[in-house]
Amino acid sequence: MRSKSMILMALAIGCGLVAAIGISQVMDAHTKTGDPTDKQPVFVAMLDIPANEELTAQNIKLEEWPKNIVPQGALTKLEEVEGKRARLKLYAGEPILSSKLLGAADAVGAAKDIPAGYRVGQVRIDSAAGSSNLILPGDRVDVLLFRQPPNSDQNATAAKIVLQDIKVFAVDTHTETEFSRNKSEQGDPISAKTISLLVTPQQSLILHAASEVGGSLRLVLRNPDDDLYVSSHVATLADIFGPDQPSDRAREQTGDKGERAGDKTADKSDVTEWLDKQKEKVPVAPALPADRTASTPPRQMIVIMGSTMKQVEFPSDGAPPISQPDNEPASVPAPPSVIPAEPPLTPPRIDTPTPPGAEIPPSAPTEPPANGN
Repeated sequence: MRSKSMILMALAIGCGLVAAIGISQVMDAHTKTGDPTDKQPVFVAMLDIPANEELTAQNIKLEEWPKNIVPQGALTKLEEVEGKRARLKLYAGEPILSSKLLGAADAVGAAKDIPAGYRVGQVRIDSAAGSSNLILPGDRVDVLLFRQPPNSDQNATAAKIVLQDIKVFAVDTHTETEFSRNKSEQGDPISAKTISLLVTPQQSLILHAASEVGGSLRLVLRNPDDDLYVSSHVATLADIFGPDQPSDRAREQTGDKGERAGDKTADKSDVTEWLDKQKEKVPVAPALPADRTASTPPRQMIVIMGSTMKQVEFPSDGAPPISQPDNEPASVPAPPSVIPAEPPLTPPRIDTPTPPGAEIPPSAPTEPPANGN
């Protein structure tokens, strides 16, 4: 009898505990649920929004949701969604969560780094082409095209610079922004297989055409501060086997502008150049006329009047002439002796034989001499 009472008492206590626990859980759930009429505004998607699309008034709206079902991180203010883009695809009726949005300056991939009006074109290279191990995002390069015609005409083989001073947008998948952010973690140089170039739409057409004409492209690394455009010509076999193209060591050290960090010679040349420009700005006084009195002697003239000879001097400064005192009577020089003219030469007389039976004409009378002898 006593054992039965104990068993019944234990069962009663167990049932009481279960009921108390159940009642307490119901009371806790009712407390957490709160008043269903207590609501708050939440931004939700009006329609499916693809990734990287901007949130606007045409694809989101503000709805009143009970506070007890609003998920954590839901956006309720306009400034929290203004200018933002979807990181992932959002479905219609889905609340807008901060974890599913990008910032106003963020975007999916590297498209955000492309300036307006530019495109990104790719060039496939290998470790031996274009110094791929030296080229980094943000560098400047020239694009060279080498082409040999399919008919194997060696004389038609040519190479030319098709694009100059082009910025490297990315090396493989490393953009300039990403490379700058992780520069301290970069150890070995990048052995690139693809280099992306930042080009204009017209340059992108040239780049695509150059890659499809059956030739090969090479990238030539250049100084990022060198913005000089070079008018290049097509290089052929005649140029390869033509005159040598020697290098210029002085130009290698100073460059075209003669500027190099820490180079005293370059600094000196800059100062000299500045001084020369200052000299050009100083007005030059006109040259004074030469002193004719000191350099030009006076002119003299001798005047002979009968047996009197005078010397007249004409100063070089334009003053009136000065007459010198009379000199001794001038001796009139004797006229030059007249040389008699030679008589004209008389051609020699040629006697022709008289044919038989012909009459001999009488000879002309001889004139007496002029002197009467």
